[in-house]
Amino acid sequence: MSPEQVGSLHLHGELVADGLAYLTGAWDGALRDAPSIAAIAKRVDGAGPEASSDVDVLEVREVGGVTWLEVALLAPGRCREATATVVVSGWVPALSASGEPNAWFHARGC
Repeated sequence: MSPEQVGSLHLHGELVADGLAYLTGAWDGALRDAPSIAAIAKRVDGAGPEASSDVDVLEVREVGGVTWLEVALLAPGRCREATATVVVSGWVPALSASGEPNAWFHARGC
């Protein structure tokens, strides 16, 4: 297929940076202080698929062929209340160890 037939390609980092992003159930619950697997990781209390995990994506960076997202975790979550505050921020790989997205976005809003 030609590019004209396929349409626009949107990279994962662009989708989550420009939308109502959240961390998925594939996320391991850790935020790193730098975009590197070797960076110091801190576990986020209460993290998991059931937890509010709305985030603002602050930056998208490629390091050694891995896409990293700098995120600010919001509480109670922008989709739960109109005003949400930043709880903690850090870096997560865009994909989990199994290849699933660690972050996604609410395509149709909250």
